[in-house]
Amino acid sequence: MTPKEEVEVLMNEGIKFARQMLAEHGEFLPFGNALRPNGKIVDVGASDGTEHPRSQALIDLLIDGFRQAALQGEYIAIAVFYDVKVSRPADGQKVDAVQVGLEHKSGYCADVFFPYTLAQGRLDFGEIFAQARDAVVFSPP
Repeated sequence: MTPKEEVEVLMNEGIKFARQMLAEHGEFLPFGNALRPNGKIVDVGASDGTEHPRSQALIDLLIDGFRQAALQGEYIAIAVFYDVKVSRPADGQKVDAVQVGLEHKSGYCADVFFPYTLAQGRLDFGEIFAQARDAVVFSPP
């Protein structure tokens, strides 16, 4: 598989959980998953010890943990999932979205956005879009 295909496997696995949490609870805490060199996918969570953690604190913990594991060769790719408000490229309108930060040790990096609406218990996803992402876990090659 190419680096892009490997991170897409992580994205496709994690987005299922994000969809489930949004549909059942209307929200989710940041989480991630990673790909080991042997091809095994590992689910990764974070906690700062508080009952209502700030999302950015959890994202920072996830990224730090990913970075440490990557330095030791434990992961070849990572994905981090969190809820954001983002401007939709088509019209500039601010929308809710699941942001998926993807990184591969090869240097492939992207942010993929899954816009969604949640109304009266119904979850609908809109058109997915992506943009370049700077590496924060793997050192550039």
